[in-house]
Amino acid sequence: MGTAEGQSPSKTQSFIPAEKEGEMGEFSSTIENRLDQAYKNLHEAESTGDQYLADTFTAEIEDLHRLATDNGVHIRH
Repeated sequence: MGTAEGQSPSKTQSFIPAEKEGEMGEFSSTIENRLDQAYKNLHEAESTGDQYLADTFTAEIEDLHRLATDNGVHIRH
């Protein structure tokens, strides 16, 4: 979706330069991978009854969700 010359993009439309798209894909993949690992670690901590470690991984998951949201990254978790 482009805009004709002389027209400004709508407020809901965003422009991401091509060189940034790859960086955002890498950023998104990194967030997804870290979330996968954090969820695995959380389940392991819960299964062993380590509440402190479970709380730590819960906080990490919340931080990763916030980071993704703040940067406009849609995550599947």
